[in-house]
Amino acid sequence: MLVYALLITIIFVALPALLVLFVKQLSYFANEKLVNTFGFNSQIYIGGLGVVIHELSHLLLAIIFMHRIDSVRLLRIPNKNDPSDTTLGYVKHSWSRNSLYQSVGNVFIGTAPVICGILILVLYII
Repeated sequence: MLVYALLITIIFVALPALLVLFVKQLSYFANEKLVNTFGFNSQIYIGGLGVVIHELSHLLLAIIFMHRIDSVRLLRIPNKNDPSDTTLGYVKHSWSRNSLYQSVGNVFIGTAPVICGILILVLYII
């Protein structure tokens, strides 16, 4: 039984975590190469549509799970003089900690870009 529990933990926790770390690192290197090759604003021009879709997916799920939308910025240009300013867009939202529906909604809001990205690809193929 312990081996089964360990296997389940590896499959559903460790492997996805490693995949996220790998994709994050790959994204960092790709973005760095893009900026170094074509300039700082190239990340906005190349990735702008993706950022807008990404943020809209968060926004849509936040609305579905009845979160309060505090502010939205679908696309912004970071301050190139501030290395810690890396945000290309955001959706700031808040929710009732007493609502199970809204609390569970955070999982879906966080994974919305993956869900919407797959949905867009499927619709594009069809």
